[in-house]
Amino acid sequence: MFSKTAVVVSTAAGAGMNHVTKSLAKQLFYMGVPKVYRFPVRVAAMSWEGVKSKDRISAGIDKIARKIVSKNGMAKPGIKLRLMFSIMRQMQKRNDWAALDKKYWEDREWLGKARPWRNNGGGRMIGLGGKIAVVTGSRRGVGKGVALGLATYGVTVYVTGRTENDN
Repeated sequence: MFSKTAVVVSTAAGAGMNHVTKSLAKQLFYMGVPKVYRFPVRVAAMSWEGVKSKDRISAGIDKIARKIVSKNGMAKPGIKLRLMFSIMRQMQKRNDWAALDKKYWEDREWLGKARPWRNNGGGRMIGLGGKIAVVTGSRRGVGKGVALGLATYGVTVYVTGRTENDN
């Protein structure tokens, strides 16, 4: 997780999308994702056909995708994330309440000098091919557009929606 990049997209007809993307970005940080791009979009429409700013949305998604690709899809944890890891490491050293968690940290030697952002197992990714994305609310509207856009970059996309439809 310590070299992952995430994109949080939230759409709304009115207000609220900034709060949602900020909240999700914060949760991803606590999960160990060092770089989160936020893309709140006010659509003021009930369907994708009613969205007047499709070009602006498409340009925004392309801009974020280009940033990710330019960094080879890898991110380095900043001082804040390293500090959180250090706090968790100290807690795990004294862990006598969850043996499975402590074993996980011991197996990876994180209680010693090893760190998850060092020697993370291989070369850097070029492009987004081979990556996986989960897009919620993707049966229609902006979610569908995001899912289709990610797929054009070679991402395996899992889609969800409230209604079942073959479109």
